[in-house]
Amino acid sequence: MKNKERGAGSAGPNASFLLLLLLALPLPLFGQIPGQKIPSRDRIHAEFIENIKGGINEARTRWMERIETDDMDPLMATYSPDATVIPPGGGPLYGQEAIRAYWEEALPGLGPVRIGFGDMDASGQMAMVAGTYSLQRRQENGAVVVESGGLLTVFVQVGRDWFIRAQVFAAPTAG
Repeated sequence: MKNKERGAGSAGPNASFLLLLLLALPLPLFGQIPGQKIPSRDRIHAEFIENIKGGINEARTRWMERIETDDMDPLMATYSPDATVIPPGGGPLYGQEAIRAYWEEALPGLGPVRIGFGDMDASGQMAMVAGTYSLQRRQENGAVVVESGGLLTVFVQVGRDWFIRAQVFAAPTAG
């Protein structure tokens, strides 16, 4: 007679507990976004790299444009404050002051500078690009010399912007 005292349609405490338990359990991940599955790790990494590549290409383009304007302040804004540059045929330059002094001397004799994209890798807020460079130098006698070689650039991300942290120009040796 106790079942009849509960009233018609009452499922009892066991049914309520089961309903709460079902509502508390997480749904499978593919069910949380209707019609979407969680992307694979490879796809997430590929999207990460493509996003970084876009930012780095913008920084590389800014650097090339600013090299050609001979305007030092915008050029130096492409480098991080603690940047290092190893110019073609030269020793390491540490910090923006040394880098600025190098470019102030080198820029007046430079023609167009082009950089190529070879390989790239990134982790967190740093990325490395291995590629090539090509430039034209005007010598004291007026002759133009074309120089090309390897270029290794390390970028660091600050906020949404990418800056050059290290740049190594590898000019071919005469042999």
